[in-house]
Amino acid sequence: MTPRSQLWLGLGVLSAVASAYFGGRILRAPEQPVIAAPPALAAVQAPSPEVPLERAPEPEPERELLEARVSAVSGDAEVFLPVQGRWRRVEVDQTLGPDAVLRTKRGRVDLGIGSGIDVSVGPASQFRLRELSNRLSRVRLEGGRVTASVDGKGGPELLVQVSGAEAEARTNDGSFAMLRSENGQVTVASSRGSVRLSGAGQEVVVDKGQQSEVPPGGSPLPPGAIPGQLFIKLSQGQQRKLKQRSTLVEGETSRGAVVSVNGIETPTEGGRFSVRVPLREGKNDLEIVARDALGRESRKRVRDIDVDTKPPVLRGRVRW
Repeated sequence: MTPRSQLWLGLGVLSAVASAYFGGRILRAPEQPVIAAPPALAAVQAPSPEVPLERAPEPEPERELLEARVSAVSGDAEVFLPVQGRWRRVEVDQTLGPDAVLRTKRGRVDLGIGSGIDVSVGPASQFRLRELSNRLSRVRLEGGRVTASVDGKGGPELLVQVSGAEAEARTNDGSFAMLRSENGQVTVASSRGSVRLSGAGQEVVVDKGQQSEVPPGGSPLPPGAIPGQLFIKLSQGQQRKLKQRSTLVEGETSRGAVVSVNGIETPTEGGRFSVRVPLREGKNDLEIVARDALGRESRKRVRDIDVDTKPPVLRGRVRW
């Protein structure tokens, strides 16, 4: 055997020995020690004071449409129904819906809205129904005087608006009277509970025994006590002999009252009034009438005002 053959034989033997030693084994990287993850830390929160649970708001009652029912009629009163397009006499137990209009001359109409609102339309007044529901009943005083009573807190609310003015009064538990003059002055007097009276973006609360006025286009005046009586006081003695067919009537009345002289209504400011009244040739009488929100009246009469506008007649004989 040659030396080269011996070398190859030695290498083969070494290879066989190595295969026998490592046979059937899997070579792997040395295993790393397994370290368990630390347990998660519990969230730590600062103790908080106990907060009372808020009560869920009570659901509002479903909106239910209502009708107004006439309970009493006295004197001359009419109603305008849109579906009929004409005025007709008001009847007891008649039902009225939105946009019905009531007007009285010397009469009065009482009606109920649902089970908690009573309204009375006074003489020489005009009144319109608008929205009628168990949540809100909205009506409008277009002239004259109206009284209203709403029974029960949390029940239906009554909103009385005034035609030609921004003033409105509302309550859900109270009784009040509202008077509107021809020039748009509004007076509200409360006899039970409280009434919210607003105008020109301002609002006041009129409590029992109080009244407030809203000038035309203005905001409500601070509420004050309802005057104990209604009076008329002329500022000076009226002239009884006049050379012109008009006279100026000035005076004072209770705060919030409406004054008319011979049927001509005059605005009042703080109870003061001033109006020029036309007269006819000859004898004239003046009748001054004051009315307030409670329905009280006071009258004063001035008699025998003599108007003579004729030029004097010259008598005598002319000698030439």
